[in-house]
This record gives sequence, structure tokens and C-alpha cells, in this order.
Amino acid sequence: MMEPPCTVDNDQAIRSPIRVELLVNGGSWSDDVKWDYFIEQVVAVTCRSIGFSPPVGLVELSVVLTSDDAIRKLNLEFRGKDQATDVLSFLGDGAELCEQRQREYRPLLLGDIVVAYETVIRDSAALRKSVCDHLSRLIIHGLLHLLGYDHEEEALADQMEDTEKFVLTKLGIDANVY
Repeated sequence: MMEPPCTVDNDQAIRSPIRVELLVNGGSWSDDVKWDYFIEQVVAVTCRSIGFSPPVGLVELSVVLTSDDAIRKLNLEFRGKDQATDVLSFLGDGAELCEQRQREYRPLLLGDIVVAYETVIRDSAALRKSVCDHLSRLIIHGLLHLLGYDHEEEALADQMEDTEKFVLTKLGIDANVY
């Protein structure tokens, strides 16, 4: 069971330039947490920290909080790996279309981030992190992928990890464990 509350200090609350659509579908995600607000704040701080500032409402992001079983099926279908994972991201229209969509006054679907409950619980315990801190890291990681960051090559991996740690620090989360 989650340890509510996952909150962001109201004094630090900022509006996200990305509209976040949340679907809780599977897993035992607590009803006691305002996941939509929490995730929107993580997205907002990430965007501000890396200088991604599209006009408010132009970019949309889908976040799915689900189960290990559901993410395992997605991982098999899209990556050929028959195992659960903590987070998957699926690119939508792509950040490079942002300016074009702005001219057309149509929202850009940045993509989807899918997070698995049971894996988050296990990994946060193994890392001695709160579930909320670890979930923040996974949302940041997925969002950075959708914004073009990658970790396939060592130099790119270092850049992505440094960016994740920088954003975690901005959220007041100790990033040394990652």
C-alpha cells in the first residue's frame, strides 16, 4: 500500500506547460493520493528545470499508472521483452512538431508514460526511497525520453542521468541513490 500523501509544497506549486491526462488502470494505486496534481507538479518542475516552455495547453502528455502484468504485456508487444519493467514511454507526435502545431493551433501529443505499481513498490523499497520520490524519478525519466533524451550511449546516458538528478534536486529529493 502506498504511503500517502504524495504532495508538492503549495508554496512551490507551478502550472505545468504540459497538459497531463492521467489514467489509473490496474495495480493498487492509492485513492488517497491526488495523482493527477502530484504528477502535474513533477512534470512542471521538470519542464522548468530543463527550459522546456511551450505555450500552456499546446502540449499534452498521457500518464498511465498500471500493474506489472499490464506493463509486461506492453513491454512484450513493443520491445520484445516478456517481463515487467518500471516505466515505459511511447513517443506521440514528437517534440520537434511543437512549432508546427503551434502555428496550426492544434495540441501536440508528446506521448505516453506508463508506470507499473508492483515494480515501483519493490524498487522503492530496495532503494530505500519513498514510493513518491521513486515515482517522481520515473516520471522525470519517461518525460526526458519523450523530449529526446536517451541513454543508449554512455555520453548520452551521463547527460540524461545528470538531468534527472538536477530535476530531483529541484523537487527536494535526494538524488544520490540513483
